[in-house]
Amino acid sequence: MFIAWEGSFHGKQKGEKLAEIFHDLRRRFSGAVGEVRGRGLMLGLEFTDQSHAAAPGIAGVSANGMRGHVISGYLLHVHRVRTFPTASAADTLRFEPSLDLADADIERLRLARKVRCVVLRGQDEQALLGGAAG
Repeated sequence: MFIAWEGSFHGKQKGEKLAEIFHDLRRRFSGAVGEVRGRGLMLGLEFTDQSHAAAPGIAGVSANGMRGHVISGYLLHVHRVRTFPTASAADTLRFEPSLDLADADIERLRLARKVRCVVLRGQDEQALLGGAAG
């Protein structure tokens, strides 16, 4: 019983850290980040519509409903952060990390998300789409 409680306590603390990161990103990058959803370690982060972006590649993937897939691919290939769009909202990425999530992993996620938001805000389609751009 103590082990289950301890895991639940640590999961709650780590979930609160992740939620804090996501809410901070929303405040800092309101043009790219929408709603923060979920609780504990089961969190979702919505990305705003970019179909009117100045960069044609970013506008195209957003207009075609592929925004979440492209962003999750970017996070995996560039920052080694595995996530995926939700089935009900392709513009929302779901995060369900292990209870063993280390503080270093949380910091890596913080940096990856910040860089991704800067990429979207700066309309850097080459960084986001890699070889598929231009």
